[in-house]
Amino acid sequence: FPGARGPTIFSDWQTQIVNSIYLTPEGDRKAFYYNTWKDVVIPGMEFDPQFYLPNSRQELVDNPPQRKYLAYFRGTIFHREGNAYSRGLRPRLHYLFVNRTDIIYGTKVKDCDRKCYRKEMTESVFCLNPLGWTPWTLRFYQAVMTRCIPVMIADDIEFPYENEIDYSTFVLKIREKDVDNIVEIMSGMPEEERERRRREMDRIWRIFTYQRPSEEGDAFYATMAELARKHRAFKTSKEMEWT
Repeated sequence: FPGARGPTIFSDWQTQIVNSIYLTPEGDRKAFYYNTWKDVVIPGMEFDPQFYLPNSRQELVDNPPQRKYLAYFRGTIFHREGNAYSRGLRPRLHYLFVNRTDIIYGTKVKDCDRKCYRKEMTESVFCLNPLGWTPWTLRFYQAVMTRCIPVMIADDIEFPYENEIDYSTFVLKIREKDVDNIVEIMSGMPEEERERRRREMDRIWRIFTYQRPSEEGDAFYATMAELARKHRAFKTSKEMEWT
């Protein structure tokens, strides 16, 4: 299921596929339909070759752009549903950053196309990933693909392949209650630590991409490995019924 609604897009999901393994980018530990024991969190699919192609990313390693912005975000900030959207975090960030000239924090603009969007990410040290209606966002994967350190502000998120990947080695996760300290936390990270996190992303970035055709080490292969691991766990469990 590629979107936040998961299996609930089917009106009869609870009678037809309730015992199925759900493959979903929505690793929301508070979602009533998501079961961390049974389901598999997968990376969101980035279709743009300038993000997922190895040659494009290697150029960022060989010729690193100047990281002139401390942090970056473009997307929905103020919603007609008020603080019900993002639990008020996105508007809160707006007011925290309003006088910062070294942070891009705004809505999408017409004169900034996909090429411009990627360029702005490559020129930023941190890429912000505040929750919206739900915790997951494609921006996280785009950040890894552009060597921009992901900043996750979503307490209930579960990442893909957490049994295999130590996300603390490259992700900066800030608890929602600590968001007022975000500028100090980002600014306080030494440059050597920032570069170490980029190198860690260099090592594992391909696991978040769907190469065409798929190849060993990409998201498809990693998902198959995770399914095999779940299957083995089911076979030794008392809760063996699955489809």
